[in-house]
Amino acid sequence: MNGCGVCNGMTQALEKEIMQRLFVAITLPDTVRQLLLERQTELSDIRWTSPDNLHLTLRFIGEVPLAKVSVIKAGLRTVSENAFSLQVKGLGYFDKRPQAIVWAGVVESALLLALKKQVDDALALHAELKVPDGRFSPHITLGRAKRAGRSALKNFIAKYDDATTAAFTVKSFTLFNSVLAPGGAVHTAEERYPLVNDIGKI
Repeated sequence: MNGCGVCNGMTQALEKEIMQRLFVAITLPDTVRQLLLERQTELSDIRWTSPDNLHLTLRFIGEVPLAKVSVIKAGLRTVSENAFSLQVKGLGYFDKRPQAIVWAGVVESALLLALKKQVDDALALHAELKVPDGRFSPHITLGRAKRAGRSALKNFIAKYDDATTAAFTVKSFTLFNSVLAPGGAVHTAEERYPLVNDIGKI
């Protein structure tokens, strides 16, 4: 009986080991990340996102079996959308007490929404991943505040409400593997997917 218990424990551990936590995102150029990094110095009591982890999430997939990752990659390879221009604009926060999530927004973009839809449709068709409910609110998470006062946050947001970065060209999107760690999540690029380089439409 004890032997079976040990086997079951080993099986459960193995199943947990071969799960991967995935998300699909647009990476940011160094110039944009540097500007966002400068904003991160103005408030204390916030756990700021490291510069390497700044990105715009298109789809959080969550944990999936390792065996399904190849199917997800194959599905994402079918996405065919034009490269497009994007700008980061303004700051805001989601008040999810006891913490608040501070974010940078982006200028409205029909091509960004089109890319998001293609990604969701491809994952539904090829990997049988249900399209998420709710409205897509594109943003870049700058940090998480557990102790920062809401008045300080509101003043910070108001200060940069209209701040806009220079436009940059989105030429690809990336599938990331995310491993949770005590010092923050560690993101590793699994595969990059180039967009159609249609310069005439940028």
